[in-house]
Amino acid sequence: MVMRPYRLPDGRTLLAARLGDRDRVASELGPLGPDWELQIEGDATAVVMGRPLNSTLAALLGWSPDGRWPDWVDRLAQQVEADWDPS
Repeated sequence: MVMRPYRLPDGRTLLAARLGDRDRVASELGPLGPDWELQIEGDATAVVMGRPLNSTLAALLGWSPDGRWPDWVDRLAQQVEADWDPS
C-alpha cells in the first residue's frame, strides 16, 4: 500500500492512504467518501482507519469526532482528499 506524507503543524508526519475504490471520485462514494488509513510516522500505536477523513484525522490526533477540532484539520483533510482524487 502506498501512503503519502503530510506535515502536521507540530512537526510530525501524517501518512495517509485511500483504501478501496481508488479509481472512483469521492462524490461517487456517498456522503462519507472513501475509507482511509492514517498513521503518524514513527509511532506504531498511532494508526486508524475510517471515514469521513476529517473526523478520522481528528480522532487520530486526539480530538473528539463530534466535529470540534481546529480548522486546520479540515483544511488538511481537504488537501489529502484532493491529492488522492483520481479526477
